[in-house]
Amino acid sequence: MFLKGLTILLLLILSNSSFSKDNSELASLYAQDQAARELASAKQIFPSASEERKRRFNVFEIIANGELRTATDYIRALIVLQHTNLTYDSNEKLISTSSENHLLAFQLAKRAHQLGHEQGLHFLVWTYNYFAVGVGCDAEKYGFDLVEGNIVARDSETTRNQRIEACGWFDPIPTYTQLDVLAK
Repeated sequence: MFLKGLTILLLLILSNSSFSKDNSELASLYAQDQAARELASAKQIFPSASEERKRRFNVFEIIANGELRTATDYIRALIVLQHTNLTYDSNEKLISTSSENHLLAFQLAKRAHQLGHEQGLHFLVWTYNYFAVGVGCDAEKYGFDLVEGNIVARDSETTRNQRIEACGWFDPIPTYTQLDVLAK
């Protein structure tokens, strides 16, 4: 009888656990982000920079408070963070005003994949390529693609050292190799 009562109590706790559900605040921020993109696309304008910044700030708070609960939460957070303001550098090349957001998004994609999100590897490649563009790096030469579940360099002639030199201190190859093995 005691064991049966304990089992029922445990099942009730687990079924009501906030860790088993997506973060509703993050889901709302994600929905707002996507709605802003649809509206901006329809009007051929950029979403409001101040609204974008506010959403990113709220996502940072959610992350800092340890409130990412599911693989979907990690994906939603990374998508909102990817929408970082852009500017032109001295060579008139479009760059991110905060490439660290793209780097954090890359790490969130990695975690989403580890948690089993079916699009985790897709977002891993996507966020790395955005990071590359954000720091002024040529993503066509130094970026990656997802081909039949495998992460491959876009330019097979480009070496790891060339990628590090061109794109700065960040080189994802060890992470990609580890995750590529997990994808199979």
